[in-house]
Amino acid sequence: MHTFVVVEIDPVGLVPHVVRYVAIEDCGRMLDRDLVEGQVRGAVAMGIGKVLLEEHTYSENGQLLTSSLRHYLPPLAPDVPAVEMHHLESLSPNTGLGSKGVGEAGTIGAFGAIANAVADAVGALRRNSLSSHTHRSAFSLLPVVTHRHEEAERVSRKEKVNS
Repeated sequence: MHTFVVVEIDPVGLVPHVVRYVAIEDCGRMLDRDLVEGQVRGAVAMGIGKVLLEEHTYSENGQLLTSSLRHYLPPLAPDVPAVEMHHLESLSPNTGLGSKGVGEAGTIGAFGAIANAVADAVGALRRNSLSSHTHRSAFSLLPVVTHRHEEAERVSRKEKVNS
């Protein structure tokens, strides 16, 4: 499975938006194309949500504070682009029909692909204002949320003033 992502970044608020998502999936023999494509689209939406929107926060005693949809926003239709899907078909020798699981490119692939696309895009926008250390640390935690970018920029400005 392979995932390719293109993001656009709002240059003022540093808010990322996925504009292109390509998933290449190998589910062995495809028994139902509509079912496979629906599974991949749903997985992509989940992956985008986990990477860009769904932040888990905890109290000092370890109680989860963001435990329901009242506390974080799952991806809405405008957050999920049309998914370009390509299917490979290498048959599994372990099943009678040669089929395999499906959907992993949307969930697992989203983490690295989206985070790296955001880091690359923000790096191009902010190369002169963020130190390389601060730039990297802003993307070491998921979800990739605006307040982390703002904090990274604030720290970078402080580093420049103090140097």
